[in-house]
Amino acid sequence: MPQRLLFLLTGLVGVAIGLAIRLLDPERLSALGSILAGAGSLLAVIWFSASLRYQSRQLQEQRQQFAAQFEPGNRRLTDKLARVRTLRKAGTPTIPSTIGDEKATNPFLRCTSPELAAAIQARAPEAGSDAVTLFAALRRLKDHF
Repeated sequence: MPQRLLFLLTGLVGVAIGLAIRLLDPERLSALGSILAGAGSLLAVIWFSASLRYQSRQLQEQRQQFAAQFEPGNRRLTDKLARVRTLRKAGTPTIPSTIGDEKATNPFLRCTSPELAAAIQARAPEAGSDAVTLFAALRRLKDHF
């Protein structure tokens, strides 16, 4: 998410909080607390989704190749793999990435999505349909990739 958009959204939340404080009857302080808690949660989600994620080594290309085996229809994943390959050829670091990007392309964060679960179960028939067994099966498959 572009940095300007983050600042804009944060500003809008701040304005909304200011209006709520200004317009709220002082006798309804519990409502003010709820508004502030909700605004804080919204800001946390906005900023967390755009947070940068660093890896200790350049493993992006290998991880994207592994993920592409399970989700060939994931457009963001194929785009990211192409971008990572281009950056690697140029000798440019492929990190950091954002949490939002990881949620869209990292199979370990979405192992219960229907397409991904079916692909895991096809390669590891012992995997159940719950998140824990799907994650464990995916991890075993990655260990032998």
